[in-house]
Amino acid sequence: MSSSLEKWLHPKQQLISEQSSFKEIIWNTVQYCDCMDAERGLPYLRRLVSTKQIPPFDLVLTDPPFNLNYEGYTDKMDYHTHKLVKHLYQDNLSEEKYLNWINSWFHELQQISIRQIIFIGRQNIKYWTDKLKDIGVWIKRDSQGMGSTFWFVKHEFFITAGKWSNKVRLPMSIYECNLYSNKLSELKHTCPRPLQLYIDILRDSKAKSVLDPFLGSGTTAAASKVLGINWYGYEKELKYKSDIDYRINRAKPELKLKQKVL
Repeated sequence: MSSSLEKWLHPKQQLISEQSSFKEIIWNTVQYCDCMDAERGLPYLRRLVSTKQIPPFDLVLTDPPFNLNYEGYTDKMDYHTHKLVKHLYQDNLSEEKYLNWINSWFHELQQISIRQIIFIGRQNIKYWTDKLKDIGVWIKRDSQGMGSTFWFVKHEFFITAGKWSNKVRLPMSIYECNLYSNKLSELKHTCPRPLQLYIDILRDSKAKSVLDPFLGSGTTAAASKVLGINWYGYEKELKYKSDIDYRINRAKPELKLKQKVL
């Protein structure tokens, strides 16, 4: 193994670049900024990859906003105070702006990662037909309609893109996983993903390193920790930091042996 790759795989490695005011990349951390931020986001990572200061990420696993044409407040339980708190949720770009937004960050991901797994929403397949390699589905076994689009739909699509070999591929395109958990209902995020789903996908993909530009409630980070995979993430909403910390702190390696986890 080359010395540069050994440094990159070390979880505490700091990578210095004179091209940006952001001075380091540290594994298993979150950057609380827009993933398209020029100084700290995906464009910065692209500069590091293009100049061979770091190799590409092995896998992207992410769940971007679906543009559900919704703007309003949702009630979520604060698990610290045990009181309902209103949170503003905005997901209502025009179709043209949403497509341009998708293209902008997906183009960056293609430059800095080898493979991508992206949950896209049932209504957004038309935006991804020219990008996907394959398509899969998550079947929510216990979905019965709980007051929002996320809880109501019984299945969601994800796409795979990038360079997948016959030796490294998802062995199946259908994942069945329970949706509901009392623990998930305590989070501030409006649509947290179940940890077991991401553990299964990451295990099957044999990921060596993971990037999530839309970390949300921290599912990718927590699942990566359970499996011992180095990860790096972005989340622009600081209000979700408590969710991310909560899930990461409770993610233990022994969870990968259990059938039902948070």
